[in-house]
Amino acid sequence: MERKARVAELLLAAARTLGDTLDHERVYDRFHELLEQVVPHDGVVVSSYDEHDNLIRAEYCWTDGNRLDVSTFPALPLNREGGGMQSRVIMSGEPQVFNDVAEVVKQPGGTF
Repeated sequence: MERKARVAELLLAAARTLGDTLDHERVYDRFHELLEQVVPHDGVVVSSYDEHDNLIRAEYCWTDGNRLDVSTFPALPLNREGGGMQSRVIMSGEPQVFNDVAEVVKQPGGTF
């Protein structure tokens, strides 16, 4: 029961924060803060995909304790074979957690 109460508090805080702004940066920052409370992690990447030009664009990136300026990231073409973490998620339509990013980026087939 204690876990359910903690989750309910977390969800209520998320709803309050996420519902009071349309500013993407603030929403992503708050999402990261909420995620930190329940999932240990070293990084978060939020990206968008435009099916008209087949490009993936970074919308938010936090890694190693810092939010990065995503305007410096190039748009990447979708890899329809599913190579690369973002292409894999887009092609499968399923969310994924990558616990071994250092190993994943060594694999051929993706652009990192």
